[in-house]
Amino acid sequence: MNMNGSFELVELARKLANLARPGRVQAVRYDPPAVRVEIGDLVTAWLPPLVARAGNNRSWDMPEVSEPADLKVTATEPSFFSEWLSLPKKWG
Repeated sequence: MNMNGSFELVELARKLANLARPGRVQAVRYDPPAVRVEIGDLVTAWLPPLVARAGNNRSWDMPEVSEPADLKVTATEPSFFSEWLSLPKKWG
């Protein structure tokens, strides 16, 4: 493989690793709605939270500090179960 092909593979691996980055909500702001996400030693700038519905039928619920969050490009996706917040025993 030539040098250019090697660079392309490394760059592709970097991009794939950054598609979704699990972290924790570090801070919440309600007006305007935004969160900061902690990923290891990194703390993001204020990012808009994703909402379940944003049309005529609007629905959203701000995450809480320390709640798991999945950073996706420039927004955060609502919670998921993780080692920080496990599935309730009655479900698992």
